[in-house]
Amino acid sequence: MQERRELHKLLIRNLGHPLFRRLTGEYPVPGRVDELDEIYRLPREELLRRQWEKLRHVVKAAYESCPYYTELLDGVGLKPEDIRTPDDYAKIPFLTKAIIRKRGKDMLAWGADPAKLVESGTAGTTDMPTKFYRTKEVGQEKWAQTASFNRWYGWDVGDPTAFLWGAAMDIYAPVSLRGRVKKFLINQDILLPTVPLTEQELEHHWKKLETFSPHTIQGYPVPLYLLARHVKVAGGRLNLPDLRAIVATAEPLYEYQREVVEEMFPCKVYDRYGARETGLISQECVAKRALHINTEGVYLEIIADGKPAKEGETGEVIVTDLHNTTMPFLRYQLGDVAALSTHACGCGSGLPVMHSITGRVGDLVVLPNGVMVPGFWFPARLVKYAPGVDQLQVIQEEPSRFTIKYVPGASFSTEDMVKMREMFEILFGKESRADFVRVEDIPRDRSGKTRACISKVSADFLGVRPE
Repeated sequence: MQERRELHKLLIRNLGHPLFRRLTGEYPVPGRVDELDEIYRLPREELLRRQWEKLRHVVKAAYESCPYYTELLDGVGLKPEDIRTPDDYAKIPFLTKAIIRKRGKDMLAWGADPAKLVESGTAGTTDMPTKFYRTKEVGQEKWAQTASFNRWYGWDVGDPTAFLWGAAMDIYAPVSLRGRVKKFLINQDILLPTVPLTEQELEHHWKKLETFSPHTIQGYPVPLYLLARHVKVAGGRLNLPDLRAIVATAEPLYEYQREVVEEMFPCKVYDRYGARETGLISQECVAKRALHINTEGVYLEIIADGKPAKEGETGEVIVTDLHNTTMPFLRYQLGDVAALSTHACGCGSGLPVMHSITGRVGDLVVLPNGVMVPGFWFPARLVKYAPGVDQLQVIQEEPSRFTIKYVPGASFSTEDMVKMREMFEILFGKESRADFVRVEDIPRDRSGKTRACISKVSADFLGVRPE
């Protein structure tokens, strides 16, 4: 089996990726990941110099090509050449999801045709999902940067990988011929759905992982924890002799989760922080002392009380994408909370570091029958089925009783309300009841985040309470 896997890996790296890139334009040009490996080894001063030059380039492109940014910078009396220091850059007002929804067309570069771009959307973990666009070339670069960071854990292109990720309705959907060809040419992986997540599903995932024996697992922290907890309660231990690393991403990784997962899996768990809008933001090094910032891909600020946060001070994460000039994201409010550090990491990397994300991205809904559903899946589905809803928050009051707060948008109609009720029943079951409450705004919690889900049940169910 090992020899067959190595052969498949070689075919993917030397034949599959180049062929699929030629056919579709996806994936980076050969050698780009190797180039990035060398760049990320540069001294901090050089990394920061490159980052600043990229920032100035994207600001110039935004101002010259995008109506929204031309209007925005003119409104605060700024020209791209005026931005010489971080303080100058901080004069640009924040970008929010609400602005993207309202002014998205004006954020596109003049002449950009959405039909010829790659459309994507936010996951909706802290707000309603939002559409955005980028070119294939930007997607290639984001992929290459992630692939370079993957190598920190011995995870390379073509390695067998398991993803504890997504919903059954997405994963088990019919796969096109293009999708099947893509999987054969460039992937050696399995996808294990996290919605719905029952004890039976966890048992299935346990056996599936042992049969597949991946080199790497990537997944949401909560499902990873629930799987490890399931194995522990059953008195077992995961038999995964080839496993090198587990990468937890998409929501905060708490220490109680890491401890249980590392107890039951034969490897270390590493934290990764990113966003669909901007790609990889930071990642934990093998020394597990800090999250290293991806200076080739993003420019990061931490803002507290409207000013740059001090060393170690917690504040709101503000991120700028250094590559997307077709629909630029300048000073974008992600809704997360973190802290920066000026100290070098003991691992020897020159990449600047940040402390763990302290903001809470989502919560876990636990239904009376034991089914577990990440709360953000409800708003994540509504972007397609009820586009008239601007904001939404799920509050689980009791196992089968919910309060759904929603902020109607300008196009809100009775059809949106019908779709909300239908989707609620699909995700949470006919036995569950919900009070739909129309509100003017969804308030932020004490951490500064607008939480997509607040469960008053999950902490007791799990027997723990996150710090």
